[in-house]
Amino acid sequence: MQISALFYASHAVPACSGLSTLTSCGDDDEPNDSDSGLSTLTINGVKYEIDGFYSQLMKRYDDRPMFWCQINNFTDAKMEINLYNWDSLSNGYVYSANDSDIAVSFDNRDADYPCGDLVYGFTSGSVKVVSINEGANLVTLSFNDAKFVCDQDNYATTINGTLTMPIKGHMDEGKMYD
Repeated sequence: MQISALFYASHAVPACSGLSTLTSCGDDDEPNDSDSGLSTLTINGVKYEIDGFYSQLMKRYDDRPMFWCQINNFTDAKMEINLYNWDSLSNGYVYSANDSDIAVSFDNRDADYPCGDLVYGFTSGSVKVVSINEGANLVTLSFNDAKFVCDQDNYATTINGTLTMPIKGHMDEGKMYD
């Protein structure tokens, strides 16, 4: 399956030997119980394993499509990602500092947290579009010291790691729901 290949590419799959009429080898269609479908991000030095998303393609003010994703399984934080240039994205595209086509909001729900759901500006580091796979309904981003700053209080959020999200729909525990 295409989805399992993306989610479980990092897990070893038993090798096939000899000739066979099987269409697949091993149990690569089943999730690995230890971390199936998880993406891992480090946000402000805290590691988060993420597998719950709600995403959609929406129209911008100028009728161009944009991608919006709410990451909804944090127990102590919440996060949204907006890609405003969806119609011109391709595999390997890199967002760099001051790029206004990407925005992130992160709320760690601390009482003294200044920004809440405000969208942050991208000030340093990079975010790479690793893969857009519309057939599998997945987009993967790689964050490399990507720093987003909330203008309201100059609060910075730094993100590292790789995040795989559905393009449209809901994903929970690595399973896709429409």
